[in-house]
Amino acid sequence: MTILPAITTIERLCADALVAAERRIEKRIAARLDPVACDGLDRLTTEMLPGAISRFIWLRRIEPGNNSAAANRLLDRLEFLRAMNLNDGILAGVPPHRVARLRRQGERYFADGLRDLGADRRRAIMAVCVIEWATATADAVIETHDRIVGRTWRDAKQLHDARVVETRGATTATLNGFTALG
Repeated sequence: MTILPAITTIERLCADALVAAERRIEKRIAARLDPVACDGLDRLTTEMLPGAISRFIWLRRIEPGNNSAAANRLLDRLEFLRAMNLNDGILAGVPPHRVARLRRQGERYFADGLRDLGADRRRAIMAVCVIEWATATADAVIETHDRIVGRTWRDAKQLHDARVVETRGATTATLNGFTALG
């Protein structure tokens, strides 16, 4: 028989281990950021855009559209995200489920909530979000492009089909005329 401590003690030890693992990952990601990247990430929560919206909240609005204006908005976001100059190497050695968890945390926070976090945690969350959102935004740009091209193709097909019907009618009238003459 094995003697174990109380279940609450075991739960507390497990919770402490999970928190310690999270902190190590956050510290690892934050340590890989250069000072320029840190400044850029910190500005995301303080920079306000017209309409009293923070740059951070603006960046996470990734919705594919169906016209060129929507594509341009997505391209503006993608350009900004890529200008942050954060590469996937920052996440090297971080398990994918931890990356997904940090991204979900970033998508739940508002800018003022992020500012209340410790520097390592805030920067790790924001770095993960910037990298992941750049990928998601590129996917949204492609989907928007596909929607625009698809609509254009459907419109062209309808026009083509209408012309074929018109031409078929004219061809039939011409052949009937030749038949009447012949």
